Amino acid sequence: MNLKHAICLVLLLLSRGLTAEDTYKIKLDRPAKKGEKYCLEVNLTNINTFRVTEGGKVTKNTEDKEEYHLKANVTVLESDQEKQTSTIKLDIHSFTHKKPQFNEDYEFLKKGVSVILKKTDNKTTSTIDNIPLDDRTASALNELMSKDKTSVQDEVVFGTAQEKKIGDTWEINKKAAIADLTKKGATLNEEDLNGSVTLVKKVPLNGIETLLIKAEVSTDNLMVPAIKKYPPGTNIEASQLRAGFSGHFPVDLTIPRQTYKFEMSGFFDIVIPENDSALHLKIKMMHRKDLRKSEFKELRP
Repeated sequence: MNLKHAICLVLLLLSRGLTAEDTYKIKLDRPAKKGEKYCLEVNLTNINTFRVTEGGKVTKNTEDKEEYHLKANVTVLESDQEKQTSTIKLDIHSFTHKKPQFNEDYEFLKKGVSVILKKTDNKTTSTIDNIPLDDRTASALNELMSKDKTSVQDEVVFGTAQEKKIGDTWEINKKAAIADLTKKGATLNEEDLNGSVTLVKKVPLNGIETLLIKAEVSTDNLMVPAIKKYPPGTNIEASQLRAGFSGHFPVDLTIPRQTYKFEMSGFFDIVIPENDSALHLKIKMMHRKDLRKSEFKELRP
């Protein structure tokens, strides 16, 4: 190789090193497509602790823990994004509920049962052979399936119209987040809310190139509906909420999200006037959901 060729090669390598990093469109709302099939596994854990002190003595100290597990083959029968309607079939592998403190194991549905889950006009119905599920089973199934898709609201609060590079971070839409909380009865000022979203890295998953996106939200001054019901004179000495989610979103914007993890924890320290003394309540709660899609697998006996 002569000197001229060597110089050209060096310049070519340098130019490649100086090219801009890849940027990616961020799209969180990924509606399912008719005909799509996948195996879905969802785990949900709720832990609530409740401690009451009166006159310096602890009068109540309890912890309630429950765990839900769902594994099923999913077939999307109908999907209309504009009308916000969908119909899916779930062929159940397993669907259980556990309360460790009571040694309670409950099986909602047995393996092999097929459930039709239909959403229309913000109402969800669950049936087996056109017969509605009982309230307990339907409620649990709706809760577990509620994040088998992102929503327009997720896009508004956590999304961005700008393309992003790996490692980029952007703020959440605080106004939209507070508006959503207000609809649920909570009260929060914009200056008391912190939140950001990060494009962490590109990851191959299920044979697909995906973007790992994480979000974190926090506040130390949240008023929730349950607290508003306490009598006049009640003082909230401390309130804290921490929440975060992550998901693998395919680079191909036409492919639905592959995973979803959500965790929320809260703490409330409340003093309630009670005759000549006061009740001191300390409430802690934790909610965690882990959802993962994988290849559709035929059920075996």
